[in-house]
Amino acid sequence: VTVDLKLVTWNYLNFSIKVPSSTNLFIVEQRIKEQHCGSITKLQLWKTQVHPKNVLKDFSRTLSQEFRLEDAYPTDDTTTTSREADCVIFYDFHPHESDCP
Repeated sequence: VTVDLKLVTWNYLNFSIKVPSSTNLFIVEQRIKEQHCGSITKLQLWKTQVHPKNVLKDFSRTLSQEFRLEDAYPTDDTTTTSREADCVIFYDFHPHESDCP
C-alpha cells in the first residue's frame, strides 16, 4: 500500500512510502524519524485526519488493522489485478532539544 505521510504544520515536508499492508505502525514511525534524520521527539500520529478520535496509539497494530484494508478491499481470487489502498497518516512532533550551542 502507499502511505501518504503529512506533517500537520508544513506540507512541504509531506512524503509517501510504499509498504506491505502487514506493516506495523512502529515501522511507519521509524520511517518518519528516518525522514527527519532522527532529529524529532514526541511523535504523534493521526489516522486520515487530525482529530482526537483519530489518534494512533497502539503502534503494534498493522496498517491493515488500522485502516481495515481487508474490509475495504476484499480479496477476489478470480481477478489477476490487485487493488492498492492508499492510507493517509498525519503526524506532528517536537524538534530535538539539545544543550549544544
